[in-house]
Amino acid sequence: MRFSTTTFMLNLEKQGLEDNTFTNGLGRDTTLIGNLVNASLYKRLLPSLEAEIGVFANMPFGHDTEISQVRPILRLTYIPTNQIAGIIGTLRSGHRDFHDAVFDNGNRFLRPIEQGAQMLVDSAHYRQDLFINWQQAFRGSAPNRFDVGYAGQLKFGPLRLNGQAHWVRNGQALFKLDRSFDTRDNLVAAAGPELLLEPSRFFRSMGWWNQIGVRFTYLTSYNQADDGSDATRGRGYELHTWLDLAGWRPYVAFWKGRNFLSQQGDPEFRASNFPEIGLSKTFRLGERASLEFGVQARRIRSFFTEDGVNYMTRDTFKWVNQQYLMFNWDWDTNHADLAGDVWASISRPFIDRQDEGSDRRFQMQLDALTYVYHINYAGLDQIDGRPLSHRTFAGQYLAPVLRYSPSPKLHLDVGLFAGLPVGDLQPFHTVQPILSAEYEMIPAMRLVAGTIHRNHPFVDAIFNDAMLFSRPLEQGFQLLVDRRHYQQDLFINWNQVETFQKAERFDVGYAGRVAAGPFSLNGQVYWSHSGGAQYSESRTFFGPGLPRDRPAGNNFLTAFGPQITLQPRQYWSAVPWFREIDVMVLYLTSQNEPTQAGSPIVRGRGYQLTAGVNLDGWRPYVTLWRGEHFVTERGDPAYYAGDFTEFGILKDVALPAGFSLRIGGFGRIIDHHLTHTGYALLNWSWNQSPWRGFCQRPTLLHRSESSCSQF
Repeated sequence: MRFSTTTFMLNLEKQGLEDNTFTNGLGRDTTLIGNLVNASLYKRLLPSLEAEIGVFANMPFGHDTEISQVRPILRLTYIPTNQIAGIIGTLRSGHRDFHDAVFDNGNRFLRPIEQGAQMLVDSAHYRQDLFINWQQAFRGSAPNRFDVGYAGQLKFGPLRLNGQAHWVRNGQALFKLDRSFDTRDNLVAAAGPELLLEPSRFFRSMGWWNQIGVRFTYLTSYNQADDGSDATRGRGYELHTWLDLAGWRPYVAFWKGRNFLSQQGDPEFRASNFPEIGLSKTFRLGERASLEFGVQARRIRSFFTEDGVNYMTRDTFKWVNQQYLMFNWDWDTNHADLAGDVWASISRPFIDRQDEGSDRRFQMQLDALTYVYHINYAGLDQIDGRPLSHRTFAGQYLAPVLRYSPSPKLHLDVGLFAGLPVGDLQPFHTVQPILSAEYEMIPAMRLVAGTIHRNHPFVDAIFNDAMLFSRPLEQGFQLLVDRRHYQQDLFINWNQVETFQKAERFDVGYAGRVAAGPFSLNGQVYWSHSGGAQYSESRTFFGPGLPRDRPAGNNFLTAFGPQITLQPRQYWSAVPWFREIDVMVLYLTSQNEPTQAGSPIVRGRGYQLTAGVNLDGWRPYVTLWRGEHFVTERGDPAYYAGDFTEFGILKDVALPAGFSLRIGGFGRIIDHHLTHTGYALLNWSWNQSPWRGFCQRPTLLHRSESSCSQF
């Protein structure tokens, strides 16, 4: 059995040169983030013949459904030699050998699965990727649609000769039963020489200098539109130079074209000329995982102004850019005993769970949270014009997970999250997939891709505790640090993919803490974004006297300040129950930019003083808040108030058999009203090791006592 996942983020910034601005636009501003999942069973039929059957799932984060596309995997692979492979059925997609103008590198995210036939060659003197991909079969008024591609390279020592072609065909119905459509062809060809030198082969002292290369490419295009107009022929020239310095690949390229049009190539090559710079790097994280990122920027001439008038200003340029990040991982049951490892983790959950010498690669884990959380505003129906309502959340979260650990530093998780609310329809998808890769880059520094750790250590003014019951699961990328003198949680979480009807929504957060002895400095930044180019175009009105909405809404918050932590029992043995005294001061700022043009941009600030103690696990505390025009979209709505006093207490109780309990409550005096909140959270883990922390986030106070914290 094979299982592989690619967690990716692709961001295209057209800098105003979208398709809606001039005839041959350069695509659209786009941000995609999600998982591409393959699960399959394979069988060696003959020494040179392998059959594979499975399923592919496309899981864009923030989509209306958790899985937007499901396709079967049916593949027959014939390998007569180690250098040649013939494939029928599901192709090995990606096609990384193609020029970006012939076949866009972004297609690996936009058309991640292909069906047809393919011939791959990788020998000492010749390399090839030849394929046919059938996208749509004839069905009534829908014509056939397919594309054929070839990328070949002849190698003569340091000299290479590249040849490529790509043909896209729309039309040609099988039986010609319906003539209500016209055919369309797009054919792109590219050829040119390449010189590749490897300095590390000749100079031992320069082992880090892997490559230096230069490539010239001549391209032609033929495009027959489906409106009966004459075919368009174009051409282009590119000079591309690059280096490979210990895996880092900077490059510079120059493009010049005329009427060039490639249906599956990067649309930015429609521009007449531009210079391009870029950088990419692939990190191998053992045999089963890799991390890849890349950035590029092109200086493209702008032929219009913001008001839509075409002035043909030749000296106006825009830096069109794009970035991508990929975390690839896979596991194969041929490299581990899946059934034996899972049975061992179920039958002996508490044995050797921290034994680094164990040869178990698979482990079954289960994390559960039973919760009751009650909010009562005690007659207070609004704060600063914002309505309030009592809420009671009760239910259970379950998260069964299969973990694969190919190395002590790499953990790959596949599972399912199920939310079972009681007595209330909480606003989240009750069943969601869990796909996560976690890699320890250096000791106490971890990179997480996919399903990220949910318990961010933000103060309540920035990130409301009660959000645990409206968005219990988050998808994106995360960087966690847990060093002696520095702790960090840096993440991006994608909530909604952009469409013409819905704005993209995501948030980026950073919570850091620098500590030295009893003193520490806390810093937090949180940005919540809603908008996007496509969504803005669908709701923007132009005309005399008509207001124009802002393209996006943003809520930006910061918090920073000192903290002092004293432990009296270290200096006074007569009071071992007196564990901590904590005092924290924070200065907070907010900037809120709504999408409505009639609403002003509001800038606010706030001051928070929190002090608490830890008395044998009981943690009473008091908080004083003063705010001026402070606006927080994800924080507790109480912080809209100009001032309040909060007092509360909480306790974590470690119970037998993997159970832990947090109970607590707090009250606030707001506008002469006493509001109160109470909660009880029961966390249980199969192997007594909380996996993802579906518990309330740790408080900035008393970090060392939080049984739910991942720090």
